Amino acid sequence: MISNYEEINLRYQYAIAARSESYKAKKNDEEFYFSDIEGTRTQFTKRQLDEITARYDIPISSKISFALIEQILAFLTGTKPYPKFIAETLEQQDYAILFEKMHNAIWYEGKVNDEVVKAIRDMLVTGVGWTRVRKSNFYNESTFNCVVEHVPWTDVIVDPSSRKADFSDAQWMFVASVMPISKAENMFDVKIENKDGMAVKIDFPYEVPNAEYITPQLSSAGTSEKFCVVREFYEKEYVNLYMD
Repeated sequence: MISNYEEINLRYQYAIAARSESYKAKKNDEEFYFSDIEGTRTQFTKRQLDEITARYDIPISSKISFALIEQILAFLTGTKPYPKFIAETLEQQDYAILFEKMHNAIWYEGKVNDEVVKAIRDMLVTGVGWTRVRKSNFYNESTFNCVVEHVPWTDVIVDPSSRKADFSDAQWMFVASVMPISKAENMFDVKIENKDGMAVKIDFPYEVPNAEYITPQLSSAGTSEKFCVVREFYEKEYVNLYMD
């Protein structure tokens, strides 16, 4: 397991640089999907319009793309999943019933259906979509100590050596999220004293499958709120299990 911050930071920089081209392509697809719903195309510059024409070769509005994807999404997510747990023996029946109730309670409280829809939409638009299961934190989350959440594709940085479509051969990955420092302090129950832009190693007061390092950034112009980047590093330990 990697524990050296410098090595983790180098891997992060390497992965960011390696994904630059694919990131731009995915971002372009996402902007094409979310923009121009009314068919005016006024939000595009002439250069962007020329690039759209050259890349997609369609003289029609991108609202056609929006409608098609929304229709596919509605079809794929129309039936809500409802797992049933079946006991192999009579002695296990009470446990199976209890486990099913617990699973459905977590699913309902965490609004997991909505999270899964977001991930599938990302997948249809950009080709990748992510959800993750993690322990809850101190920041107004599930009482079941379990959270299932959608992770925006922009926040996931995968091992560049991965060559499989499902990233099953990736040895490590990052989830990098930008948030106000005040939120990070509440979320992880820590105090970030160093806010001058240097990386800070956080000693969490409890076991948390989240970031070990929080990198403060300068505040946006005209605001007093300061933001930070929380980078969660996951390393492959077993066949399909990633541990941070």
